[in-house]
Amino acid sequence: MDEATLLVEAACASPTPSAAGEASEAGEAAEAGKLCVQSPAGGARGGRRRRSGGRRARRAPAPLTPLALQPRPPRPPPRWSNGWNWDGEHYVSKVYLNNDSRLDRTARCWARMWHASGDRVARGDCVLLRASLARAQPFVARVASLWENPDDGEMMVSLVWYYRPEHTERGRQADDAPDEVFASRHRDANSVACIEDKCYVLTFNEYCRYRKRLKASEEGITMAPSIVPPLPAGEVTPTLAPNDTKLPPSVSPELVLFCRKIYDFRSKKIHMPNK
Repeated sequence: MDEATLLVEAACASPTPSAAGEASEAGEAAEAGKLCVQSPAGGARGGRRRRSGGRRARRAPAPLTPLALQPRPPRPPPRWSNGWNWDGEHYVSKVYLNNDSRLDRTARCWARMWHASGDRVARGDCVLLRASLARAQPFVARVASLWENPDDGEMMVSLVWYYRPEHTERGRQADDAPDEVFASRHRDANSVACIEDKCYVLTFNEYCRYRKRLKASEEGITMAPSIVPPLPAGEVTPTLAPNDTKLPPSVSPELVLFCRKIYDFRSKKIHMPNK
């Protein structure tokens, strides 16, 4: 990975799914079970004694079902989702809202979600977000967390922004490529309803290889096999695999971007790594 990619990776870092959330839920369920068992079966009068001479045989209390085993009502559809739905089981984790309140909320999180159109977005994916139809270019961001707002149930996404050249203080320059974006540490949180599409942000070398294959395909040229031997099957992991090899075959070229520079959103300066 290059420096720009590592910067975004670090900015996206957040607690991963673990047994901590499950243990928390199990503890809550156990505590609820204790409260349920301790509740008197006969209400407020259950503890009063009879003062008459004869004793009445007490009726055996009906067995109580712990809250953890009681059927839960079906979950209502997420609010303001714009067609998005959660995929899989949730876990409890901390999420950030922006750079000034990092990891300041505890919420139910999901590793991925799916759209009614068939698209799927997971933690670590890049997406396009459009704040208004007036903007010609949507914003680019990387997904750090997918979570449910505890206050109103809205589907939320914590993200790290990439900056297009025209979204920076200096504006687009002559040496900025059309498909270029700048990495940043700018964290934010938005409703998933703002997500317009999934996109792909490659390193500069990965992007060059992608454009080479695309050009060859458009012109009907058969590319020669690489002289670099592939890694052994046991050593290939999602982390080591180049991003350009993960692109869907039918991806639109306008959804493929690249990043080689870093933008400091506080000082408004652009940094070229290794220079």
